This record gives sequence, C-alpha cells and structure tokens, in this order.
Amino acid sequence: MAKIYVRFSYPILIPVLTTTVFVILLLLAFHISYDEYMIGGKWINSLLGPAVVALAYPLYKQREMLVKYS
Repeated sequence: MAKIYVRFSYPILIPVLTTTVFVILLLLAFHISYDEYMIGGKWINSLLGPAVVALAYPLYKQREMLVKYS
C-alpha cells in the first residue's frame, strides 16, 4: 500500500486509509463477520493499549525538545 501512495501521492490514498478499505472489502467479499474477524485479533487488540502507553511515555519525557523543534 505504501508503494501505491508513493506512486500516486493523493491525500485520499494514505496507507492507513487504503489498507483499512482493503481489509473491509476482503471481509465483505469472503462474508466474514466482525465477530469472526476479532476472534483472531483479540490478543492484538488487548496488547495495543499497553503498546501505545509504552510509546507515549518516552515522547512525554522529550516533550520540550519536540516543542522546540516543531
């Protein structure tokens, strides 16, 4: 998806959006319900919260530098 965005750099083709649309179309094409989809993604979903906090804490510690150079 990132290669598509590099080739055609329109704002509507950002990789997060195009990948999300692709996954939704894939689920619809194969008639997979959201509940079935989340059976496989439960562990990722439960680990996402701590991962966000783990990434946010170093950013918080460096906030002065980020403000200075932004």
